[in-house]
Amino acid sequence: MARRQDHSHDEIRLMAIEAVDALLQQEPLSALSLRRVAASIGYAPSTLIKVFGNFHYLLLAVAARQLALLEASFATATKTLAPADALSAMVSAYGELAEASQSLFSLIFELRMPDEAPLPEAHSALIERVLSHPEACVSALFPSLSAELARSQTRLLWAAIHGLVILSLQDKLFLANQSLSKLLIVQLENQINAIEALTNHHREVNP
Repeated sequence: MARRQDHSHDEIRLMAIEAVDALLQQEPLSALSLRRVAASIGYAPSTLIKVFGNFHYLLLAVAARQLALLEASFATATKTLAPADALSAMVSAYGELAEASQSLFSLIFELRMPDEAPLPEAHSALIERVLSHPEACVSALFPSLSAELARSQTRLLWAAIHGLVILSLQDKLFLANQSLSKLLIVQLENQINAIEALTNHHREVNP
């Protein structure tokens, strides 16, 4: 077994995060434990406690890294594509992440803080950055929406996308021969149409 001095704090942190990521490609989140992760990188569980504080914060670090990758993908779409195309690219990337590793997707979006502890500010800020990209696209597509409405409609749009992904992962859609990628685009179009109807209604009420 490796000794604590064999690697720096940051190196052990990265090794552990990558170990969890790799394990989740093969098995469910419920199969993981601090002892298993520690053994996979050649350290004692106590070393990981020193680095992360507890197993929960190790999992949170894994989730944060994947969210950062997702945010980078969304940022690229926002910068390089028209708003409607960017939204389609983001929705597709979200579905691809879920299909690539259901266990990792579950970790990212179902992880809860222990004992009702608040989510760390840095993690909350990262989630906000992820959602800021579809929000920017919604605002560009519907410039008459107030900032508050654009924010709430984006959250509703993404909740619909997330719900569809979850149902698909759980085999609860009951739609034979329908790919998740195609269904996500249909769902996106439905949500965009709903936002358009809302903006038209606002114009009629407030000419």
